[in-house]
Amino acid sequence: MITLHRNIGEVSKNYIYEQLNKRLGNPDIRATSEALYKRQLNKLCIEYIKWKPLDVEIELIDDMPKELIHPDGLLELFKSWSLSDCSKKNYLSLMLILTKDTDSHKLYTDVYQKFKKVVEDVQDEQLPKEKEKILDTLTLDDLKKGLSRYEYKLKGVDKTDIELATLNLIGWIHTEHFLRNELATCYISPIKISDGTNYILNKGRNTKILYIYNNKVRSSLKGDEPRIIKLEKGSVKALNKFIQIKKNNGIDMTKEQLLFSNSKGNELHSHEYTNLMKKVWEHKDLTMTSTLIRKLYAIHIRRKFNGKKTAEMKACEVLDHSMEVHNNSYVIYFD
Repeated sequence: MITLHRNIGEVSKNYIYEQLNKRLGNPDIRATSEALYKRQLNKLCIEYIKWKPLDVEIELIDDMPKELIHPDGLLELFKSWSLSDCSKKNYLSLMLILTKDTDSHKLYTDVYQKFKKVVEDVQDEQLPKEKEKILDTLTLDDLKKGLSRYEYKLKGVDKTDIELATLNLIGWIHTEHFLRNELATCYISPIKISDGTNYILNKGRNTKILYIYNNKVRSSLKGDEPRIIKLEKGSVKALNKFIQIKKNNGIDMTKEQLLFSNSKGNELHSHEYTNLMKKVWEHKDLTMTSTLIRKLYAIHIRRKFNGKKTAEMKACEVLDHSMEVHNNSYVIYFD
């Protein structure tokens, strides 16, 4: 048994990593998988050092921290470490390699199989519906590229086409900010509106700020704080174009008014807004809704960061919903 003194935590972490890293030298592990396991091992060592009380020395048995020889120790570590079940399964997979040819391997195998079943059961429940199957190969970049036709047309013969400008604006805001249908009842104003209305503050050509007071998860009547979003470059450009096209039609957008309105000049109903959304990518044979785009974003983040908890939490913030809703309704698993 080796005892590491805790006077310098980084030294302890590096020593543990170096010893356990030797166990990853398995010719059966692909290079890409080995690189992933090395990153996981480094993170595991960091979290172990943080979890271990400062006044307790670190004991290694056959170069393995004493607490991690049995899976119960790792499960205790998980309690102090914000991880999804999928990530826990991945770390247990790492431990299967680190404990190979040891008495602990069978114990870790049993725990790994339990977590694997939990993750697979969730994935089975979240197989795609027919209309969601396109999300497997579709990307956010595909959607943004599909908006280029509007920019081209609005520069040419369609300089007065309000519908084209509307579809272009809807497309950009939804592919950069992943809203629900809040824009259906949204106003635009050069000054702040204080009555709890959803609105875009048009502060100037390069600064547009969206205030969302009311949607499925917040209500101005309940005193909820608004969600405040500074529009990204593509959305700002599309909104400026929309304002210009309106001006070309003799409509002054510099005063407070509805952003979009129906033929009667009233706020759009949700189904009216959805119908507009469905038109945005018709030329690409795609029928998109705000929900489908939100789910596409959730899938993109899960794949890009491999279920990393901090990335998932950030996605929930962007999508303005809870982690429970995110995991149960938004992340779809494909065969």
